[in-house]
Amino acid sequence: MIHPKKERINWIDLLKGFGILLVIYGHNLPYLENYIYSFHMPLFFFISGLMHPNKINFEVIKKRAKQILAPYFLWSFLLFLFWFFIGRKFGDSATLDLSVFKNFIGIFYAQGGHEYMNWGLPMWFLPAIFSNFLIFGFIKKLEKKKKSNFIRFIFN
Repeated sequence: MIHPKKERINWIDLLKGFGILLVIYGHNLPYLENYIYSFHMPLFFFISGLMHPNKINFEVIKKRAKQILAPYFLWSFLLFLFWFFIGRKFGDSATLDLSVFKNFIGIFYAQGGHEYMNWGLPMWFLPAIFSNFLIFGFIKKLEKKKKSNFIRFIFN
């Protein structure tokens, strides 16, 4: 397992950059989008798993929440406000009968397509990666506890 260090790991940085280029390409140039969509987001989750800390505690969760959830909520509120005052009056948003309440709830729901996040569909990734971080940490704790119980059972 690779652990976060102060020094950069070049091949991981290159992999992240490649993933970012694929996201940009997939969202803007649809020629190969089905192929790109089949692996570009799993790539980010894979990298996240590689960089997952060995020990998870309240401080680690708090730090990760500041890194991921704080920017998510800040940008979600700003994007929602922009959509509310300007964006919903133009383009596809103007032709759809969208609920302002549902789009506000979309900030906390973080999914649901245009009905809930007409203002920022790509934002779903940040709460998803944070949830993935918590779930993976919980699974690692259960796995470690299971191994220690098994070892105690064998040697008792």
